Amino acid sequence: MSIASPDEEEGRAITGINVTPLVDVTLVLLIVFMVTAKVMMVRALPMEVPPASTHVEMQVVLAVTIDAAGHVALDGVAMNDADALKRAAAERAQRGDVRPADIRAVIAASTSSSHGVVISAIDALRSAGITKIGFAVSKKN
Repeated sequence: MSIASPDEEEGRAITGINVTPLVDVTLVLLIVFMVTAKVMMVRALPMEVPPASTHVEMQVVLAVTIDAAGHVALDGVAMNDADALKRAAAERAQRGDVRPADIRAVIAASTSSSHGVVISAIDALRSAGITKIGFAVSKKN
């Protein structure tokens, strides 16, 4: 066994590469990207925005409000229960020349209203054929 001088080692080919540092750096970068991706997410509710067109289209929007006591109103008219909301929404859908599937409903519920009341309002709207439902929110300060 001979001991090679530093000059002789420079001419030899590298036959093995240590990949441990490469894997470490890659994992750290992956973790950093995963954490920052969650921070950079846009906090918004998904909604379908109608495309612009050359002719004027009327868009029917139903405003459903639910107060803290659980009272439901459709366009300012008080509804006694979910069945009344379903009937009123279906009647409103039949009034215009718009299909019920094209009607949009916006639910504005109080933060202290019951979860069950909101779900029953959503079910009533869906039973009336209205599937495009959104929620009114306000920005937190």
